[in-house]
Order: sequence, then C-alpha cells, then structure tokens
Amino acid sequence: MVCGLNREIKMAMSNSERQVRDLLDEWTRLIGEKDASAVAALYDSSAQFWGTLASHIRDEPPEVLDYFQHFLDRHRIEANIGNLRLREHGDLVLAAGHYIFHWQDTPESDEIRARTRFTFVFGPGEKGWTILQHHSSAWVLNGF
Repeated sequence: MVCGLNREIKMAMSNSERQVRDLLDEWTRLIGEKDASAVAALYDSSAQFWGTLASHIRDEPPEVLDYFQHFLDRHRIEANIGNLRLREHGDLVLAAGHYIFHWQDTPESDEIRARTRFTFVFGPGEKGWTILQHHSSAWVLNGF
C-alpha cells in the first residue's frame, strides 16, 4: 500500500476517515497503473478539480478524464502521499497534505520528482465515498 497507515493510527480514525484514506490509497494505486478512466471515476459527476499541471478548473467528467489521460501519458508514474490531515465536517471529510509524484516520460529520460500540495473534499455518493473537490499545486520552496 503506497500510503498505508500503521494499525494504531487506523484504529484511532473514524469509519469515515478510514474510508477516505482507503479511497486515497486507491487513487494513488490507480495513478501508478496509469488508469485514467478509473481515476476519473473516483470523482463525483459534479466535482471541481484543479490539477497540478492544469491550465483551468475542470468541472465536467469528460474534462477530469481528459486531464488524467494527459497527465498519465508517461512511461512510468507513481504518487506517494506524505503528510495527510483529515477532518470531518458534517457528512464531508476534508483532506489536506502533500504527495510526491515520480515519473519518466520515456524509458531513457531522467526521473522527474515533483512535490505538490493538495486539498480534497470527500462526500458520500451513489457508490460510496467520492471526490467532490480537489486542488493540487506545486510546493513552494523556501516558503514561510
């Protein structure tokens, strides 16, 4: 599991937080498998998404799919979640933290490593927990 938690931490989480954490594990696994359709399916049909490399907000399912088709069109890619904070707010779970992407565009190219920060909003959907909102942006070096 790419971003698995140890047993003691998972025991302290609420059921909603565990389900969201499992959804984030699924998201990172699917990124590594380069399965754009499956990643996009984790987003609610009304989700708002501002991807790390996006030029605009995507708020229609075909736009979310288009982003991931382009983003995952690489020889190899992997996402690892680092710091993660979860908070419940009514029926929603808010997530903030960072992930690190590692990728190679071609087998011969050098690996690119990008540390990015994110926020997600998760809510109950027709098929369980779903991503309602997601923002990701480059990490600011030497920030305050």
